[in-house]
Amino acid sequence: MHVRVIEAGGGRYLEVLPGTLAFESEDQALEVVAACGEWDTCAALLHGDALTRRFLDLTTGLAGAILQKFVNYHVRVAVLWTAPIPEGRFGEYVREANRGSHVRVFADRAAAEAWLVGP
Repeated sequence: MHVRVIEAGGGRYLEVLPGTLAFESEDQALEVVAACGEWDTCAALLHGDALTRRFLDLTTGLAGAILQKFVNYHVRVAVLWTAPIPEGRFGEYVREANRGSHVRVFADRAAAEAWLVGP
């Protein structure tokens, strides 16, 4: 996993660079949490390619376990997803999550960044 720290809008967030993370277990979530702690931020931008097929299949429980880690450690996560949101359970989850305060999915980087560094 490779990251960079972004200072924007009076805040700071960690960007996990595309192609450097693929969620296959809860351990990768803890790596993101640890990196946030190392860089003194509680916000992370992930790219859609980090969400593996296993993650997107909500019946595996992987998505719930990973997202719960971010909630438990108070890390706000924006996922930059530029492709159409898949139909089915994952699409339903995205619509529900986008009303919450811990994890949201965005098609636009500027909107994701504004949410990460906003109040």
